[in-house]
Amino acid sequence: MGDVSVVVPVLNDAARIPYCLDRLARQEAIATIIVVDRGSTDDTRWIVQVYSSIIEKVRLISAPGLEKVAARNLGFDAADSEIIGHLGADTRVAFDWARTITHHLSEYPETAAITKINATHARPAHEVPDSEPQIRHRSRIFDIAAGWPRGANLTIRRSVWLEVREETVAVADPRVDFDLALCLSRRGRRIDQLVPLR
Repeated sequence: MGDVSVVVPVLNDAARIPYCLDRLARQEAIATIIVVDRGSTDDTRWIVQVYSSIIEKVRLISAPGLEKVAARNLGFDAADSEIIGHLGADTRVAFDWARTITHHLSEYPETAAITKINATHARPAHEVPDSEPQIRHRSRIFDIAAGWPRGANLTIRRSVWLEVREETVAVADPRVDFDLALCLSRRGRRIDQLVPLR
């Protein structure tokens, strides 16, 4: 059985989700693929249902109206593996993606989260919109390392997620997982960037 649960929030991603699922479904290290549908009006939901009828590890959660962060949180809460990955529907991971992650977390037990190489360093507080006062407040206080997670390719230990879950900020923001990085930074938790996840 696999060691990783993967959460993929979707919204009208019919053209992208098959490629994402094809890459994930072939990986033995993945136990569950949780697709959180945020209210798609195209064929996304039907496509995922077809996959789930053929591939046991694919699950569909219907959550119309949820913003990206709330959909991520819902999927994380439904995950039952000790390692939880978060991907966008347009992400096509390498076929050894899950194995790379599990190996790294095994080698470095102090690592709380893993992300792909991110050339964009933490944004200063003045770049955070005024509509996000909680994030703005946090970004003034905490020093975010260059390795803050990107929602397009993020993995976190489930035990760590349970520690910070109530601190996340489920706002309407395309920069998913910036909130999670702030929570991890406040607790002094380590975030690693891996070249193979580029």
